[in-house]
Amino acid sequence: MLAVHTPTWPMRASIHAGDDDLPNLALRQAVYASSVYLWDNTYLYPGYAVDGVTEYPSPLDASTLSLFHSNYSDPTPWISVDLGAVALVKRVVIINRCDCCPERLQNAELRIGNVSITRGINAAGGGDTRNITGDPLVWRQDADVGMCASKIIAFDTPKVGRWVTLQNKYPLLQISEIQVFGYYAASAGGCAHL
Repeated sequence: MLAVHTPTWPMRASIHAGDDDLPNLALRQAVYASSVYLWDNTYLYPGYAVDGVTEYPSPLDASTLSLFHSNYSDPTPWISVDLGAVALVKRVVIINRCDCCPERLQNAELRIGNVSITRGINAAGGGDTRNITGDPLVWRQDADVGMCASKIIAFDTPKVGRWVTLQNKYPLLQISEIQVFGYYAASAGGCAHL
């Protein structure tokens, strides 16, 4: 007989913000996706991935689910955050979906740079998917990220860019949150604290 794990709600992601007091530059910023899934008459927009909500009370109620979910027909889905200005990025935290399906985050790649990624797969010419490699690859997933778990990607040397793009090499992308910690280049001063 197969054992079934029934989570207790609300689910909470384990988040380590770090001890450096860096701000989350992605919080409530403009965010774009290659596609968006419609579930129970509710679109699971990319804005849910930068809304600061890392827990939700029920996976069965779309009106309270704070989760970005790409469409099933999207072969290499992505989500791209516009930080609004060039930043020095010290750490990115990806918070996996909290209610099911942790295995759907597979072979993901993170890129940080200055090539804007805004047009989804239904845009003219197939959108910006082909432009993603214009931003430098800074991380490639090499292990599973558990359900409601956080993947902390820290950089010894800050990565510089305005755009932070996560692309999944699996035909679905579902995350609760993406957080980007660092400083804007214009406010970093001498960068001694980085």
